[in-house]
Amino acid sequence: MWSTKDGRTLTTNYVRIVRIGNLLSVVKLQDGKVCKRQMVQGKRKLVPLEMQPEMDDIVTVCSYYATLKADSSYRKRVSWIVSKPNWAVYEYQGTPPPVNGGHGLQRKTETEFVRTKPQVLENIRAGLDEKRAQPRQVYEQQMLANESSDRPRDHKQVRNVAQAMTAETGQRKKWGNVADDVQSVLSSVQTHQYVKEVCVRQGMSPVIMCYTEEQIADLKRFCSSKTPSFLRTVLGVDRTFNLGPCFVTVSVYRNMSVLRKSAVDNPIFIGPVMFHFDGKAETYRRFFSTLSDLLCGDVYCAEFAGDVELVFGSDDEKAMVAALRQVFPGVEHVFCARHLEENVRRFLTDTAGMSTRDREGVLDRLREATRVDADQTAQCESVLNELVAAVRACAPSTTVPDKVLAYFDNRIYPKLRNNLKVCENANSFAASASVL
Repeated sequence: MWSTKDGRTLTTNYVRIVRIGNLLSVVKLQDGKVCKRQMVQGKRKLVPLEMQPEMDDIVTVCSYYATLKADSSYRKRVSWIVSKPNWAVYEYQGTPPPVNGGHGLQRKTETEFVRTKPQVLENIRAGLDEKRAQPRQVYEQQMLANESSDRPRDHKQVRNVAQAMTAETGQRKKWGNVADDVQSVLSSVQTHQYVKEVCVRQGMSPVIMCYTEEQIADLKRFCSSKTPSFLRTVLGVDRTFNLGPCFVTVSVYRNMSVLRKSAVDNPIFIGPVMFHFDGKAETYRRFFSTLSDLLCGDVYCAEFAGDVELVFGSDDEKAMVAALRQVFPGVEHVFCARHLEENVRRFLTDTAGMSTRDREGVLDRLREATRVDADQTAQCESVLNELVAAVRACAPSTTVPDKVLAYFDNRIYPKLRNNLKVCENANSFAASASVL
């Protein structure tokens, strides 16, 4: 591999001097005249020739000089006449290394560098173009279908080709950065119907609010004080991870006016979405404030009318719950049953070290407590008592029995009783709490 950084190209003009036996002399064009360097009063200057030659008598030669990346003592020179570019002379100086070294981007291996065949790269491009295949799929297909000499070097080579193809199609800026992305989002507020608001404040990461008018209309339909009780739904809010460089906080609700034929259930619809880069309470407060402005602008909305009918559902994220209670101080709030179960499972496994049999028994009682009918008071108390008994029976066999009892007394039982209380007050739409 030759170093392009150290390479250079020199252009030299020669003229044939007949009176000196057709010798070639180096000349230079200056101010439309053919000049030659001569010593004038102890200084080298360009002096025009007395007899200016014809342009056809001038021969222009280009020479390209380069050194080998693996060994800078090995050099080459390529020379050609500009008027006859199909002919060139290659000259080498030094001794070539016995093994081809790695190129400049090679960092983790010292094996011999072998340039990939052009046909291999074409096969990779063809595979990536086919049904938008992923690089991993193309790499596995090429490894199984071809001989060793026609296979990709590794998975990274396929990903590099995919990245180059994406840059060529303009789907992603080749030299983009966070500032470019923010600028693009700011522009999309005026050009994209889904992006409604971008909040940029000093000392805080940008917050992007996305929603449609149809989503807001649905929320007003199902959260209004005039909405029939059997059509009200829980508005679930949850933050998702691993979707990209930013967090995505999504709100969801059940569309109570639509019935899914296959499951005979109301489908879950997505509501307003917030894209953000931190999990601070102030960030969530911005999101809930936007929801409040959108929902409470309607005179029939429950919060605006003072008749609290709106019910939020979320996990136990402290910043989110604190922001929710600040923006909607009188709103009802239920905790997600799935998150409760996952948190309990993680605590009993990682912290308490409870056996699998005892842990599954406690989780079975917990699931029953989250699915019980809030109208059946006696049944609710019975299920909760069974959960308490199961926890007390299994706690002594763990490594931290006191911590297990305190965990359920302080963090789990209050959330279960809160959920049952909320569903009892709004029992007509308790079933929609499963939206979370």
